[in-house]
Formats: sequence, structure tokens, C-alpha cells
Amino acid sequence: MRYSILKKHFKFLIDEYGFKIAYKQRLGYTQIVYINSQVRITILGDENISILISDADSLGTCYDVTEYCEEFKTQGNYKKKALFASRWLKNKIEQVLDK
Repeated sequence: MRYSILKKHFKFLIDEYGFKIAYKQRLGYTQIVYINSQVRITILGDENISILISDADSLGTCYDVTEYCEEFKTQGNYKKKALFASRWLKNKIEQVLDK
């Protein structure tokens, strides 16, 4: 269920920015990895949602990944949490593209 919610709310990465799903884990710990030629975005969906951003060619170690979770943390059901996280990420992407 969490996977479906995350996939729905972060679909804009595919539709608007040309990302592809490079990895997904549905059972247990939910994870979706989106990648394009420059950026890797990992959505981790536990009780709270985390977004990890790194270069596409990075190894994904703690030294080259930036993790966000407090920026969009909210109370409520999982759909609300996913909505807040996806809106935050879309705004973050738009800010970077405007520079």
C-alpha cells in the first residue's frame, strides 16, 4: 500500500522531468529510486518519508547523499505525508531549475 501511494505522488518525476525508476522495493521497507543522467532521488517510505538526493554516478554513501525528512514532516495519514513530501520535492526541483 505504501509503495502505491509513493508511486502515485512522485509520478511527476517521470512525467515532468524524465526520470526512470531504477529500483523499487515494495515489501518490508518501501523504497523507490528514480534516476536520470544527472541525479538519483531515493524515496524511503517508512512511517515517515525520507528523500535522498545524490549525483547519478555516486556510490550512495553517507558522504555523497543529502537526506531530507524534517523539511516536509507532518502529522496525519500516509497519503498526507506523501503529498507534503512530493510537493516539497517538486518545489525544490523548481528552485534549482530557476537558478
